[in-house]
Amino acid sequence: MQYRPDIDGLRTIAVLSVLLFHFGSTTLSGGFVGVDVFFVISGYLITSILLHDFHNDTFSFVTFYDKRIRRLFPALFAMLGASFFTAYFLFMPDEFKEFAESAAATALYVSNFYFWLKSDYFAGPSELKPLLHTWSLAIEEQFYLIFPVFLLFCFKQIKAFILPILLVVTLVSFIAGMATLENHASSAFFLSPLRFWELLAGAILGYLHFQKYTLPDKYCNIVSLLGLSLIIFAALTFSKASHFPGLLALMPVIGAVCIIAARSSTSLVSKLLSTRLFVFTGKISYSLYLWHWPVVVFYGYWLIRPFELFDQLLMMFVTLGLSLFSYYVFESPFRKLSHKFSFVKSLAVTTVLSACFIALGGFVSLNNGLPERFKPSALVVEQYAAKKDEINPCFLKTNAAFSNWQANKCVFGTATGENTHALWGDSHANHLLPGISARQTELQAGLYAYASAGCPPTLFGTIKSRPRCVENNHAFIAFLEGTSVKHIYLAASWFYAMNDGGMLIEQMQQTVDVLLEKGFTVSIINQLPIYSISSPEYLLSRLENAKALDNAYYLKPARGLETANLIQRKFSSAQVINLHKAFCTDKGECAIYDSQHLMVSDHAHLSEAGSLRAFDYLREHFNRSAK
Repeated sequence: MQYRPDIDGLRTIAVLSVLLFHFGSTTLSGGFVGVDVFFVISGYLITSILLHDFHNDTFSFVTFYDKRIRRLFPALFAMLGASFFTAYFLFMPDEFKEFAESAAATALYVSNFYFWLKSDYFAGPSELKPLLHTWSLAIEEQFYLIFPVFLLFCFKQIKAFILPILLVVTLVSFIAGMATLENHASSAFFLSPLRFWELLAGAILGYLHFQKYTLPDKYCNIVSLLGLSLIIFAALTFSKASHFPGLLALMPVIGAVCIIAARSSTSLVSKLLSTRLFVFTGKISYSLYLWHWPVVVFYGYWLIRPFELFDQLLMMFVTLGLSLFSYYVFESPFRKLSHKFSFVKSLAVTTVLSACFIALGGFVSLNNGLPERFKPSALVVEQYAAKKDEINPCFLKTNAAFSNWQANKCVFGTATGENTHALWGDSHANHLLPGISARQTELQAGLYAYASAGCPPTLFGTIKSRPRCVENNHAFIAFLEGTSVKHIYLAASWFYAMNDGGMLIEQMQQTVDVLLEKGFTVSIINQLPIYSISSPEYLLSRLENAKALDNAYYLKPARGLETANLIQRKFSSAQVINLHKAFCTDKGECAIYDSQHLMVSDHAHLSEAGSLRAFDYLREHFNRSAK
């Protein structure tokens, strides 16, 4: 097929959108749509190549997959090796173990399934997953494995029905993704059958071009401008809180289809995308995409603070340098070795290297992340981190039914008498329980505790990806109405609830009003600090090296204070308990390490030591409501 420089230019738009988004650009809050553009490009090119070879009777599975191996694996293995080396020296055991598992999955091109399986509530933050970006590469490779066989069968057996079949399969994939998004957002995001429609959109266009259905030149300018506008609009206006993929994904997908469809070299967009800088950047876009996210993760992990402009520029230059090296040393040379390396040799080398990464990943995982890499004193803090894998009858996992909550195991102190009170919320209620449990004898009344992952204490609205949330909350309040509970404490990551969860401050007010009408008194435990750090254990090891362990370590929170101030303004001071005062100074800096203990187990949740400190602050409030 004829080379189109504008498609390489479109790759530039896609990869720069992703890079700027991951580097922390607040302008391109929806830069992740660049991945969707890549999907369309891949579907279009693969289909065009396959149909061209089918038509000329030159197609060979050996040749096809040999090119894919040479195109994708050399740079991927280089990135995996460099990431393994860096993770060995930087990551704490739990993080290194998860990284090693993801590396094995990446070597098998099933990392999208791995991250899907790990996408429950307790999965670590994305800032600790250097290979998270490989999910999209896995989806493309899975498409490459299935689609050639499917298309060849259609071409040979039912050629006249290729277009309607492609349309039906695309529609089924899209509808399935839409149906899954509301209740299983991670499935809609990571699972290849639910994202294949984006590649198939490009495939349909490739088939139409093969059949000589092309856009008239007089429409190319306006259509390509429309396509570029759709992509730019999506990149500028979408955000992490957007209901994505689903209907919103149509915007970048249609935008990419429009640009590729408007193939006239006379259009303004085509001229722009065909300029030398755009074309060259597009040619190295695979390496740029491969290397940028490990750079972001490892540098952010080492930095232990939010990125500033200098950091963003530095990461861009480092990514560019690594990408150029990768392109000229791994990508380009291996594509040209076909006369020296047979497909059998390429496959053998790929298999051996994949097996090495799988074995290495398994070894690290089975040995719990090789904790011997660190001195014991740097690891002792892990005993204070939240016990994420423990079965907690008071804390419902994501979308669990209310019947899983065990009331008789979730009452602390004494559950008898008229002064019993209750704690209700999400994981920010749950992380108070270690302190409450350890010192429940200091309570003057019994306390019921009910917490649910990602489910703030609201009786109204719908919490994104938590369909049972409000239903379960109503069930808990109905339970409390049959007890002697008089006072309810609401605790949550209010920042999450109002930004990612979709809860409105008005719904919070409505919930409080309903509780008051039912005869309860209400206290709101305000938002705790959210820090920029992802791994407090690593911070402690850094502090240890600096010999600063004898003193408390204070860090200014990255987020949460605006939400706390909003709640403080909305509700009376008698209703709001500003728990952050147990950790923070008047200058806005908060202790994340004190008295030989970490106060947090991640960027937002308290460790056991932090939970004990929180109880010391809350004890007076609990016992005052018991009187």
